[in-house]
Amino acid sequence: MLEHHGPDSPQALRDMPFMWNLFQFCLVLPLGCALTTFALTRAIGVNDAYVAPWVTFLSLFAIYVFDRVFETDGDIENHAIRSAFFKRNKVLLKLTASVALILSIGLGFLGYGIYGAGFALLPFIAVILYSIGGAIPVGRFRLRIPQLKKIPGVKNLTVAITLSTLITGLPAVAAPVGVAMPLLLILWTFLLLRFLINTITFDLRDIAGDTAAGTRTIATLWGKNQTLRMLHGLNCLIGGGLIVVAILYDPATRITLWLLPSSLFTASYLWWIGSRPVKNVVYDVLVDGEITFWGLLICASSLI
Repeated sequence: MLEHHGPDSPQALRDMPFMWNLFQFCLVLPLGCALTTFALTRAIGVNDAYVAPWVTFLSLFAIYVFDRVFETDGDIENHAIRSAFFKRNKVLLKLTASVALILSIGLGFLGYGIYGAGFALLPFIAVILYSIGGAIPVGRFRLRIPQLKKIPGVKNLTVAITLSTLITGLPAVAAPVGVAMPLLLILWTFLLLRFLINTITFDLRDIAGDTAAGTRTIATLWGKNQTLRMLHGLNCLIGGGLIVVAILYDPATRITLWLLPSSLFTASYLWWIGSRPVKNVVYDVLVDGEITFWGLLICASSLI
């Protein structure tokens, strides 16, 4: 399965610098989420805004690496070069991820007590919950529990809830009690829907491999065109919701109006994906890199 050629083949791995592969496969999402956490923390008026983004970055880097290292065989069909990268550097990446996870828990506890440590562990707990399944002996019987991640849409929703809760939860813990909670709830909803689009978009990339492997996702069940229509509709709903919130809730007007261009960004890459073949690197950098764009918009809303 690994013996194929082209820009997304394992043979291309040796032509790419280690740091580029590390950035593309491990750092784009954690960096974007860390920037968004920093922006939210500053936006609600917390001056000491540097612990929360570090906890976010280290926690997501660790769990993302662990998830990829332990699923390299399942990754081969859709992402041969990524699978080869994680297999080749498994020991180094596992060690680095272990240190990152310990640091995230320690920083979370030192910065925000037990709540900070809990948020640092949240992605790890989520991955365990949606991966558990199989036959469990109950007396003389065996109770079969399906893995949640194999139920179409459940993994997408779990990832979206986890990331949006981590990014908004740490600023909520850092802020004085009751400060900016309605605004953070609005932004939690925004991030939840955005991450839902993000994760389903990656399922679009994997339709061929998931279909061959018998993996059921929203994209394999609905097909590319219908899934894209649903994502465009959800994106329009987000844009409309931002406008309504800007009109009805004054404290959120500035930040929600600044976030409106995110709908244009999403519509652009959904149109691009729907109109032509797109390389894996575009998904890894552009779609996951969208999160950095959100962070920059939130930063701009509080600075300009």
